[in-house]
Amino acid sequence: MEPIFHQSQQNSQSHGRLIKEMQKIYENKTFEEFWVELKSFMKYFMVKFEREPAVERVVNFVSNLIIALSRKNNEVQDLQPEEEENSQPEVVQSSIMEKVIAFIFDSHNCSSRAIRYRCCQLTNKLLAGLGDVMLDDELCANITTIMLERTKDSIPIIREQAIYALACLQNPEDENCPIIEAYLFHLENDSHAGVRRAVVGSIALLSKTLPAILDRTKDITESVRCQTFSILAEKINIRALSISQRLDLIDRGLTDRSITVKKICTRKLFQSWLQSCDGSFLELLYSLDVVTSFKQCEKLLLSLFEQYTAEELVKNFTFLSDDLLINKEEVDCEKVAYWKTLCQYLDSLGVDGADSLEKVLPNSIVFCDYLKSCNLDNCVKSETRSAEDELELQFIVEQLMGMLKFMDLSDIAARNAVQTLLHDVLVSDKTNNCWISTIVAQLHILKPDQKELMNYICDLVSEIHEPVVLTLLSVNEDERRAIDLKIASLRIKIHELRDHLDEYVKKEDYISAANVKNTLKQLEQQQEELNASKIPSSEETNEVKNDPKTLLKCLTIICETLMLKNVSVKEPTIEVLKESIILPSIPNECDEVRNLGLKCLGLCCLNCKETAIRHLNIFLEACHIEVEVDAVKVTALRAIFDILLVFGIDLFVNSSSSEEDGEANSCSENNETANNLESNLEESTQEKSGSSVMIALLCKQMDSEVCEIQTVAAEGLAKLLLSGRIAASKVLTRLILLWFNPISEDNYYLCCCLGTFFPVFASDSALNQELVVDSFLPVVKTLCNAPASSPLSKVDTSKVCDLLIELTRPRLLPGTFCKENLNHDRILVQVCNEILSNPNSFSVRPLSRVLNYLDLNEDSITMLKDLKTLISKILSVVKDNMSLKTLVKFSQRVDKAVSACEEKSRVNSIGPECETPNGDNNDVTSECGTKSGDSSNAAPKCGTETDGNNVTLECGTNIDGSSVVSECEPKSDSNNTTSECDTEVDGSSVA
Repeated sequence: MEPIFHQSQQNSQSHGRLIKEMQKIYENKTFEEFWVELKSFMKYFMVKFEREPAVERVVNFVSNLIIALSRKNNEVQDLQPEEEENSQPEVVQSSIMEKVIAFIFDSHNCSSRAIRYRCCQLTNKLLAGLGDVMLDDELCANITTIMLERTKDSIPIIREQAIYALACLQNPEDENCPIIEAYLFHLENDSHAGVRRAVVGSIALLSKTLPAILDRTKDITESVRCQTFSILAEKINIRALSISQRLDLIDRGLTDRSITVKKICTRKLFQSWLQSCDGSFLELLYSLDVVTSFKQCEKLLLSLFEQYTAEELVKNFTFLSDDLLINKEEVDCEKVAYWKTLCQYLDSLGVDGADSLEKVLPNSIVFCDYLKSCNLDNCVKSETRSAEDELELQFIVEQLMGMLKFMDLSDIAARNAVQTLLHDVLVSDKTNNCWISTIVAQLHILKPDQKELMNYICDLVSEIHEPVVLTLLSVNEDERRAIDLKIASLRIKIHELRDHLDEYVKKEDYISAANVKNTLKQLEQQQEELNASKIPSSEETNEVKNDPKTLLKCLTIICETLMLKNVSVKEPTIEVLKESIILPSIPNECDEVRNLGLKCLGLCCLNCKETAIRHLNIFLEACHIEVEVDAVKVTALRAIFDILLVFGIDLFVNSSSSEEDGEANSCSENNETANNLESNLEESTQEKSGSSVMIALLCKQMDSEVCEIQTVAAEGLAKLLLSGRIAASKVLTRLILLWFNPISEDNYYLCCCLGTFFPVFASDSALNQELVVDSFLPVVKTLCNAPASSPLSKVDTSKVCDLLIELTRPRLLPGTFCKENLNHDRILVQVCNEILSNPNSFSVRPLSRVLNYLDLNEDSITMLKDLKTLISKILSVVKDNMSLKTLVKFSQRVDKAVSACEEKSRVNSIGPECETPNGDNNDVTSECGTKSGDSSNAAPKCGTETDGNNVTLECGTNIDGSSVVSECEPKSDSNNTTSECDTEVDGSSVA
């Protein structure tokens, strides 16, 4: 066998021939002889843990050999021809297989990790090679027991192989299958990514296991996420997923940070979904919820469109009539969403998609008429229409309006048609406010000139807020009676004149008849005027509408306009709107109106510093009114942070000082306020009481019980710190404590925000790291002194310290700051002083642990000696045994650093004085007169004498091993050194 095993290591192509040779040996020997010899060769590769190619080839060879021998023997039950109708899978009952499994059973629990690994690997390859062949029940039970035990191994790669080996032994029909239970446990709790990846690829896909598999799409490791999306694409049909699960997969896949994960989603998962829908994009949309989750559906379509040419996409879009419109009888949410997204994608292609876009986009005027008819259907309310139908119809109109930005508006007729349509929709009482954003954006395209747009918006808002109405002017009874009398007298005169007219005609006196006829016409005209005066007249007047619906529409239009790019609020028209609508809406009874009014006012303040100073107190009042609703407080808080980010914290100082200038004794009041605030908040601008008050008020919001208010406050303060608007270590301390607070664990957005902020903040500048250093001790002391009832008492202080230590590493900073960064030196001194001042405090143990994780500055002998002095004092006062062990370890570390630094200083002080010319290696005379006869002796000119390990310097210093005598006549022995400055060093203690 030895030559065969040697050849099996060379390459895999010869394994087939070698297996046949082994089969011949198997036939020519007794089973026991063959097994003993085979086992002896198997032991060679089972003790190798490294995954070398030669070893892997031997493992593959042995597994294939055992499978071939198992199938070769007559121990496999062959089916008789008459039993083919009731055929069952073949069952392996091989002696060689039983021997191998027994050998693995005896070896799998060995202390050697290599043997445990090879046992699992060999089992995996044997079971995988057998395929659909069944094993004996007892054999399966033994393998299951072995591999389940190995899934608990401490070595990750062994657990991974055990997971793979158990894949074909799990029983999906058994609700309590131990293998599936083990899979679920490792899928959720195993710390190694390879094990989780193996479980995802091996576990049976059941309703019980599907949620756990879907959760792995959020795994922290990219390879696990890739494996999960691949498995979902290959083995899970879209119909097996709920709509919410489909939308979650779309959102996670397309927003993943990894490009590889995105490619797997678009090219595998989404393509498999599309094939399940017979390649129809429309059917794919029908399987999702387009109305409530349009953003996800839009991302899905755009990612799929990228895999096809524009011509193919247009060819597959077969829902348009001859005028390039969808028939109103056939229109639905999915078709409109598909249409709009297709136009958006073709428009994004630019020139390459222009021709294709013309084939799916109708004429602008025709489309406006089509959209007007759809909007008319939305305005006409039907008693039989359900709320769901109303929502769908509004969605259709919104999507059609979004298509206006793709229209060709080069000619005036098209522009006028679109503008008229948008104007009619905005002034209509049936307009949904969610359309306004799309409409305002389209108006910005129609009117790119800022002044023209602002004037139009101002007139439009005025038309909505103060519409023109007709007022009827009624006539009172006295006036009506007088008019009736005049009409009666005119009627009498008219009758008399008509009689005279008849007489003149009979007499043929035509001149008199003509005069009478003219008079008759005048009287009839007077009669008509009097009759008309009896009818109530109408007058056009402007009616101010302050109902919540109208105010919300007006404020939404203003808000969307102010959020447009390149729009300035310094236009006089905006000032008019602010005074007439925005400010009056803030004290409104309706919560939504107040909220939107504050948002509009905040947008006005961002572009004008004077406006911000004037109205900043409005936002502060809204934040601190207890009865105010949470949404309004959040909006006010966001506005405050935006204003401070734009103009800085000094804005509040200016506003507060301008208000106090006119007050009596303002100087003394300001000084008193500043003194009171210095104890409450330490920051870079302590002398400015206004900024201190502002920061204190904002920090107070982090104590809010409302999750959203707390999140906005923390995010805003983090932005102020990162932008350099404030430099307050106590604010940073509050943020660190908030992030580690167990109560914040459920606030996913807050955890992500602060988790991203800390490393970015610490790596931005050296000043930021100094703030982290200043917050170190306050954070640790707060956690250690937290009462048992506080959630902070459950925080692991060591993890907090580890984070702060990492945030102050010099390597985080840009290269220009790395060399002079001494943050760990400051922390060392602070920690030592804290332990020395409070040796019995609860914080001593975690602080002692911190010392051994900080970097020592081995280039500063002064710093190291100071630390040595401090640590010796600490050792004499600390009584806690665990703390003492840690402190002794740190003391030894400091001693080594001091010795190394002194040695380095001695070498540097001697080295530059002696220049060695080229010459004999054994006899060197330096420039200063130093002569060396051998490698162990050197006498410099300056009076230094070296003999073995003894060195005497000119200044009278003698160095003998660990003893030093200096020119100040110190007395020293091997353990003690006493100088004239009365300093005694004995071991690790300093007096």
